[in-house]
Amino acid sequence: MCESARAVFGVVFRRKTGVASLAIQRVYAMILKHVLHGWRNFTITVVQLLLPGAFAFFSCLATLYSSKIAEPVPLALTLDNLPDGPVYYISVGSGTVAPSLAKVYADVVREHTTPVDAKVSNMDDYLLDIAKHSMKEFERQYVAATMNTSSDNYGELTYISGHFNNFFLHAIAISLSLVDNTLLHYVEPASPTIVTVNHPLPWSFATRSQKAKDSMVGTLLALYVVLGLVLVAGIYVLFPVGQYTKKSKHLQLVSGVGVIIYWMTAFVWNLVKFFISSVLIIVVVLAFKANAFSTWPVTW
Repeated sequence: MCESARAVFGVVFRRKTGVASLAIQRVYAMILKHVLHGWRNFTITVVQLLLPGAFAFFSCLATLYSSKIAEPVPLALTLDNLPDGPVYYISVGSGTVAPSLAKVYADVVREHTTPVDAKVSNMDDYLLDIAKHSMKEFERQYVAATMNTSSDNYGELTYISGHFNNFFLHAIAISLSLVDNTLLHYVEPASPTIVTVNHPLPWSFATRSQKAKDSMVGTLLALYVVLGLVLVAGIYVLFPVGQYTKKSKHLQLVSGVGVIIYWMTAFVWNLVKFFISSVLIIVVVLAFKANAFSTWPVTW
C-alpha cells in the first residue's frame, strides 16, 4: 500500500488506496450504478433488450408466409410437362415385331397425348418437311419414334429410334423414357409404367443469396431489424441525459470519477445490452431458417 498525505485547511488527509485499485473501485461503482438503474427500471430494460428481437421475429414470420424462396422441385419427365402436340411414330420394314412395337408405343403415348401414325418411310424427312411449311408447327413436334425391322446374314433385327426436339431441355429424356416403357410393355404387357424423375441439385449458397436478394426478403428483414434498433436507441441515451439534466454527472465528476471512467463504463454497459439484443436476433434468424441470412445445414 502506498501512503500519501495532503494538508487541507490544516487537516492532514492520508490516502491508503493505490491509484490502480482506486480506479478499479470507481469502475466497479459505476458499473454497479448502471446495473441498479437497469434493475429498478426493469420494464424499460426488458423492452430495450427484446424489442429488436421482436421486430426480427415478426419480419421473419412475415417473410415466411409472403415470399418464401422455394428450392427447385423434382420434375417427372413425361409428356404432361410439355405443351399439347401430336407424337408421330412410324413402323418401317417387314415382319411383325416393328408393327407390334409401334402399337405398344402408341398405347404408351396415349396415356399423355395423341399418337399419330405418320405412315412414311423416313421420320427425319417427314419432320423436316413440316419445318419447311411451318416452323411453329415443327416446334410442336417434341418427340417421335421409328420402329425399324431389317434383315442381314444373321437374321431379322428390330430396333427403336427415339427422336427429340432439342428446343426443350427435357425432350431427350422424355423420348428415351417412352422408348424404354415401350420395350418393357412389349416384353411384359402387365408391367407398370416407369416414370423418370429429374431431381435437381440443391442451390448453392451464392444462388440462394441472390434469390433472396431478388425477392427482397433480406431487405425486408434488415429494415425491420434496423427499425427495432432505432426505436431502442433513444432508451440508451435516456440515462446519460437524465444524469446531465439532474446534475448527477457533475456530482460524480467532482467526486473523483474521471470523464474517461464515466463514459467508458457507460459504453461497456450499453455494449453488453446491445450484445444480448444481437444474440436474440441471431437466434430468431436461425430458428426461422431465413435463407436471406443463413445457409442450411449450418456448419461451423
